[in-house]
Amino acid sequence: LTGVFLRFWLVSAASASFIRERYRADRGCSLSTITSDDISSEQFCAFETADAADKYGRLHLQFGESGCQFRLSRCMPGFCYIIRDFSTLLSRDLNITALENFENVPPNTGVFKNASIEGGSLRFSRGGVVIAPEEQEVVINYSTKTCAEYYAEHGREFPQICNAKIGIISNVQLLFEAVEDLNCKAGL
Repeated sequence: LTGVFLRFWLVSAASASFIRERYRADRGCSLSTITSDDISSEQFCAFETADAADKYGRLHLQFGESGCQFRLSRCMPGFCYIIRDFSTLLSRDLNITALENFENVPPNTGVFKNASIEGGSLRFSRGGVVIAPEEQEVVINYSTKTCAEYYAEHGREFPQICNAKIGIISNVQLLFEAVEDLNCKAGL
């Protein structure tokens, strides 16, 4: 009887832990401001992450980040930028670090729950978050979906990665097409 109780208790504890991880919305922020001393002459309108990029240049985020903020410096006002969101790849490939080519990626539902900008405008697009700075320095506020919110849209995935950071976004990139509703122009 003790063995049966112990197994029941272990399974219950593991299930409760998994459920808690799925709904966590209190994780620390992965993206941060590059301090002015750290900005190289080639870096424009970029942020940094707590973890290094993966070998394909994708930056790490985690489900359930909330109340996060970072500053982008040296942006070119009037131009379109994008933070590419590769979260749609999770639903097609469990080993997303093995993918090198992002051509013909279908539209995604995104990892970001919300985002706002001070000093410009933004909108969510099929490929990520499009940013149109009106000043050289802008502030981005964001939260990511909880694991449960994300996998509610991708329910057949296994394993559902809830408690690890995943290389899932790009750094800010100049967009090579104009976005009329944001009144920004294409990069050169």
